[in-house]
Amino acid sequence: MQVLSSKLINFKSNIYFYLVFIFFFFVFFWMSYTKAQNFGITYYDTGYYANILENNLYEKFKNNHLSYILIPLSIIINILPWNTLNELIFIQVLAGLSPILFLKKNKFLIFVYILCPIVWFNVLPNFHIDILVIPVIWLMIKANDEKKFLLFFVLSILLVSIKIFFFSIILGFILYNFFDKKNYFVNKKYLYLITLLIIYFSINFFYNFNLSNVLNELFDLSYISNNSTYGKEDALLLNLFKEKTLNIFIFLIVVFGYFLFYPFLKNNYILIILPTLSVYFLSTNNFNLSKFYYHYTAPLIPVLFYSINESLKKKILFKFNFFQHSLKKLFLLNILIFNVFFSPSPISVMFWLNFNDFYFKSNYIIKNSMLETNKYIEKFVKEIDKKNIVIENNLFFNSLLKHNIQVFPNLEFSKNKKNIPADYIFLRNKDPRFINGERCKMLADRCADKIFLQNYQKIINNFKNYSLLYEDLNIKIFKHKN
Repeated sequence: MQVLSSKLINFKSNIYFYLVFIFFFFVFFWMSYTKAQNFGITYYDTGYYANILENNLYEKFKNNHLSYILIPLSIIINILPWNTLNELIFIQVLAGLSPILFLKKNKFLIFVYILCPIVWFNVLPNFHIDILVIPVIWLMIKANDEKKFLLFFVLSILLVSIKIFFFSIILGFILYNFFDKKNYFVNKKYLYLITLLIIYFSINFFYNFNLSNVLNELFDLSYISNNSTYGKEDALLLNLFKEKTLNIFIFLIVVFGYFLFYPFLKNNYILIILPTLSVYFLSTNNFNLSKFYYHYTAPLIPVLFYSINESLKKKILFKFNFFQHSLKKLFLLNILIFNVFFSPSPISVMFWLNFNDFYFKSNYIIKNSMLETNKYIEKFVKEIDKKNIVIENNLFFNSLLKHNIQVFPNLEFSKNKKNIPADYIFLRNKDPRFINGERCKMLADRCADKIFLQNYQKIINNFKNYSLLYEDLNIKIFKHKN
């Protein structure tokens, strides 16, 4: 009875944090759900993962990221009672907001977390498998600090099962333990577990990857020659260098400036993400790695907030009494400014002024015409037998998962070593337009790239074997002339 009473008292004392979690869970879930209903999400990566989890068992075991976590994730997806798309949204929001539960004794830091721009950019957009690292890395840091070797090892396996690339976080832990002078850095158990992890990583890496291809992905500049004429390569290289440098500068300002660069100053936890940041900043192939508004910032979130949370426990965030009151005000003002100008939250300029149509407020208002479109698509797709369907990247919806899907403009499907044409093609009837994963550059709500539009229209003009089956304000459907 006494145990039950103490649990009840503990629940009552934490009810504020549970209510905050539930409230923002529904905020993020509703915003993500309405984006999906407005065709505001894309096949890459939401539809890609939904298709694997729903249909392609082989891809669960071997895909481009070696994401073995998809195997247990598929079981969870089958247990949950909704459609796959809504289940992925549920999992993403749950993982993204999990630090609120870890921070439940710190109202101030919960407020900071809720307003953090990179949190919004990871929880709100398309589903990405990276979001799952947030609770995993948090628990890894805790296990590492508490010297729980076996738990750390299990969590490490889980981490690299999300993406093999996150082995860079394991290297970060080795750096952290070395420079933080952990007395168990040379502990035999610790080194044994790390050795097993390295073996696991190496077997997967060399078995599934071509080493030269991987190195090219990280540091290759050969694509410059393929996309430039002789005599202009130096100028193009310089422009790429300037772009990369600007990306890194903005990345550092937004990611660390939000915390007044505090994680660099107070402890060594920043070392955990140093190898990961090194790859992001040195990569010359994927410039998105060094852009703060992509999902690649997910592994940084738990490290940054764990670092500050530990410092707050030791009361060294605002150490000097003379500055304490002013620093708190400055910190609060800073996080509000960063949320307004660098996040897609409902209080941001991005939300209200259409600086980026992907996050503009219209994405979260479902119009009657869109409801009618969704209703027609659901009915049409369910009534036809399994077909080969090509969709524009931003036209993914859950009922498509029972069909074979490819992304426009790839109109042929491979079957028994033969190429067969798509049965149906689904395209948007308004901007933004996509060619494969490439999105037309937008000016307000209009495509501003004339060359892109010309190429897009040229592809449609070649639909000689297709006839228009259906058209409304939002979509048009072409059917193959059998």
